[in-house]
Amino acid sequence: MLVARAEPAFVSVVQDAAALTSLRANWQPYTGLVICVALKNITERVIEKTVTPLLTDMAKPGEMLFRSAKDEFVLLSPHEKSGDSRRRLSAISHQLWDYQLRNLSNFSMLFNWGSEEAWRVPLSDALQAARENMALANRTTRKVG
Repeated sequence: MLVARAEPAFVSVVQDAAALTSLRANWQPYTGLVICVALKNITERVIEKTVTPLLTDMAKPGEMLFRSAKDEFVLLSPHEKSGDSRRRLSAISHQLWDYQLRNLSNFSMLFNWGSEEAWRVPLSDALQAARENMALANRTTRKVG
């Protein structure tokens, strides 16, 4: 099973896309929560100065945060299961919504996010499912909003 290496008590560094690619290439099954967070309408400066610290602060000990693309972050919560993963995703959703609302007067930006609870599947499959769920949530939000 894919296991997170020993991490410090907090996530101090956001890993890059190459680190995520390397982890995805691992054939061992992954169990846990995968959360994808995409950014819209935001500059690189704002990402570096405010969004990256926000997401880093959200990460709990043992979790891994990656910047998988210019406008996407991936948070892996190994071994997070059912009820715990729903509570974890709810807390993250609340923090992202709160952040967007608090900063409306400073800059215009939107987060989109999606997740997947994985049970002994390749990380690449779980990541793809989380991205699909993020796209679905984005389409649903646009129809409602």
